[in-house]
Amino acid sequence: MTVSMILSFFLIMCGASIIIIWIMNLRKNPDIDLSAGFFRAREKDSKNLFWFHIVAEFFTGLLLIVSGIIIISRNINSLPIVHFALGALFYSSLNSLGWAFAYRERYFYATPMTIGLVISLVSIIIMIA
Repeated sequence: MTVSMILSFFLIMCGASIIIIWIMNLRKNPDIDLSAGFFRAREKDSKNLFWFHIVAEFFTGLLLIVSGIIIISRNINSLPIVHFALGALFYSSLNSLGWAFAYRERYFYATPMTIGLVISLVSIIIMIA
């Protein structure tokens, strides 16, 4: 198995994992008020509009899946999309670790977020080299 195939696998798995985790989280999360609809979804404590965050996470997941496909297809012209997706994964993973470590009951989320952070860093290094 080549490095590009391994990278593709991890990107697709990270993207699918982000989407699946968010779907599961939205279905059971009492901290998000979805009663007024998706575009008025708010965090119950802060009252921040939450749909921006949801869209950014889903977009990151979709970009990662597309990036894995781009690497498999060896479409060199689309590599900027892969770089952008890796940057989004890095930001999302690093930023989300602060959320995961804020409360003890969220610690189990830190593992996939740390894996995403490591994968993004290793992938960026591989692509630059």
